[in-house]
Amino acid sequence: MARQEAMLAVHDFFQPSAGRVHPDWEAWSIEVSDEEGGRVCSLPLGGAAALESASSHGQADDGAPSNVIFLEFARAKREFLSLEHQTHAIRRRTSMLVDRACYEAQCLYCLRQEVVEGRRRSQELLERSRRQTSSDWFVTMAADASLPFARRDPHPIGNDVKGTNP
Repeated sequence: MARQEAMLAVHDFFQPSAGRVHPDWEAWSIEVSDEEGGRVCSLPLGGAAALESASSHGQADDGAPSNVIFLEFARAKREFLSLEHQTHAIRRRTSMLVDRACYEAQCLYCLRQEVVEGRRRSQELLERSRRQTSSDWFVTMAADASLPFARRDPHPIGNDVKGTNP
């Protein structure tokens, strides 16, 4: 039983696409020992190709289904799923950023419209002030009593104020 488990473990390291074990694992081996510590067998991982061909011939004769999972395929599947999740998250974030950029562009357009309107009004005011002479301005200000800074003398000249004579 232990020998079969060791053979299955060696088989897990075999890469069918390459027809061999990854070079990092070729020098490694699995040793099976009994209860007293004596070695029962030693299976080098570099010999997995020979075990693979022997096991494929043996399975063809037995007709038993294989419970072996190819590690490269399982790793590739996990990696593709991870990439799919990352891509989905990036797409969702990009969509959110595009929506935000559109909103900010609309805000900037509204601010620009307000600035243009303020500039137009400032230019109109400047043109009106240039057309007006300084004497016109003082006459207009003195005549307009509704302005908060226009003052009227409560004691016009020629009127008697209590306690004083002209």
